[in-house]
This record gives sequence, C-alpha cells and structure tokens, in this order.
Amino acid sequence: MNYYKYLDYEIKTLSGRHSSYEREFYDLIRGAFLKYIFQLKIGGMDGALVSYHNTEKIFGFEYIKLDDMERRIFGNTKFSDVIFKASLKMMQETLDYIVKDFPGEDNLIIGFFANEWKGTLDIFVETTKEGDYKDIDKYKFNETVDYYYLSGFRPKVYKYSVLANPILNHVNTTFSPILYEKYDDFSVKYKILYLGEPPFDEYMKFIHEASMINDSLNLESQFSGSWSLAYG
Repeated sequence: MNYYKYLDYEIKTLSGRHSSYEREFYDLIRGAFLKYIFQLKIGGMDGALVSYHNTEKIFGFEYIKLDDMERRIFGNTKFSDVIFKASLKMMQETLDYIVKDFPGEDNLIIGFFANEWKGTLDIFVETTKEGDYKDIDKYKFNETVDYYYLSGFRPKVYKYSVLANPILNHVNTTFSPILYEKYDDFSVKYKILYLGEPPFDEYMKFIHEASMINDSLNLESQFSGSWSLAYG
C-alpha cells in the first residue's frame, strides 16, 4: 500500500552512503544475508541471484555465492554450519515441545520474537478453531489489532520463552559478536519455559509491532517478528 514512497529511490553511484550500490549491498548484509544463508543451506544451493530495484524499475542483478555471505555474517563457513545446525535443533525441539501441549488441535498460530535485551526467544501461541475470524470481513480496520477491539473477540493465547546460552570454548558467551576461529568449540544450551496466558494487551502489542516493524523505524519497539503456522 505504501509503494509510492519508494518510486523515486534509485541507485546512482557505485559507492556512497545513499543511492549507491555500496549502500544496497550493506543493507543486504544487515537485513537479508542471514535469511538467505539458511534458505541456501536448506536447498543445498551454491548462491543466490539478487535483483537491485525500487518498486518501479530494476537497476541490475548480481550472483552472490553462499560462502561469500557466510564470510560476511559469520566470518567463515565452519561457524556458519555450526550456527545453522544449532538453530535448527533448537527450533525443532521448541516446536515439538509446544505442539505436545496442544493434543488434538488442528493448527496453532505461532509468533516469534527474539528478545535481544533478555537473551530469550519469546513465543506466543494462539489456538484456533473453526469459526474463529469468520466475521473478519464485516469490519473495516487499518491494522490487525483493530479487529479485536471492534469485534470483541479474545483469542486463547499462551506464552513460552526459550533461554539460550551460547558457550565458546566451555565459557559462557553473553555478548556478541562471537569471534569464532577454526579450532574453537562452540555449542548452545537452552531451556524452554511455559509462562502461561499473557495479558490481552501484551498480545495486542506484539501483533501491532510485529506487523508495523517494516513501515517505520521504532527503536522503542518491544516486539518485532513474523508469523508462521505449525500443525499439531
């Protein structure tokens, strides 16, 4: 809906802080390379073909190899592999833990928030049944949270938290970046906690900030994230 805000942005120079290839590549490193690395590893791919564009025209393409992305994010391919395997293991065990708490549920709506300040992965789980949200088209609203206040619908929501503790060479490492070298030993210990039913306003705040995170820069946001479905 806000595509028009970016129609006039163009890549005009090779280097520079704004409107340059250098800036676009810098933003790719910060905002997309981690996601690309995981996708490429899952698919067993060599790299990704990236398009540089605004919402009206394309300025060019670049093929970026996986090992180049890994070097810029993790320093080397070995550490990238370690993080990839540890992340998948933690996510799989977390989802298994949650799904076991809801036997017989057809589907669960799960929201994730990486809480950097607390060093936790905060998780909201909404159980849904047939008929929920059936009247959503009857209401006119600008953002998702408005529906709940207009309709009076109160979803059943539960909260979990995953406490993660990275360990480098048998020493707890609480700050980043982690400077991993070739012969280092790295592992992640974690604990999954059930925190009960969160206040309704906390859940609404999560939905609001998760859905609005890409529209504006808000350094005071408590939550940011995205939604996925997990089936029981």
